[in-house]
Amino acid sequence: MWSEKIEEATVLATHDFGARVRTSDGVEGFMPVPEIAYGNIPHPSHILKEGDVVTVRRALNADRVIFSRKATLPDPFLAFAEAHPVGSAVEAEVFGTQRRGERGEGLLRLHIKIAPAVEGTADVKGCPIHPPWDIDDKISGVIQEIDAQERLVRLTMTTTVAAHEYDQCEGDCGLKRS
Repeated sequence: MWSEKIEEATVLATHDFGARVRTSDGVEGFMPVPEIAYGNIPHPSHILKEGDVVTVRRALNADRVIFSRKATLPDPFLAFAEAHPVGSAVEAEVFGTQRRGERGEGLLRLHIKIAPAVEGTADVKGCPIHPPWDIDDKISGVIQEIDAQERLVRLTMTTTVAAHEYDQCEGDCGLKRS
């Protein structure tokens, strides 16, 4: 999808939806937000400023001129997967929760950020209605699966919680009692 040729381009302007750039040979084009960097970025101006010179690749067979800065960067997910095989212990930060099952009982899925641009899930079985985790809490786990196609890491929980929180669990929470 991207040309093998790496070019330098100057940022002309940033917008909510991307950035306008010009290569050194005078070709102007657009760089959509998903092509600026790996991971979520709040706004292109958090990474790019007018006048910045960046390394880009040009889209092949596009109706218009599209550039990608991300296509010139190492993939942090692949680097993480190479450095952390299945069975590795990791720490993560909770950024969301989702109840599964009837009336919110049964399974709690924690959505977690493990490293920059590396996200995953940790399923907690038999978790109490009021789990011991909140958004931004840190958890520990062991990598159970790395799904390169979905770009997702699944953890088995190893987080230690206080005895009173452990006693709220009706089954196997995947937690260790402190």
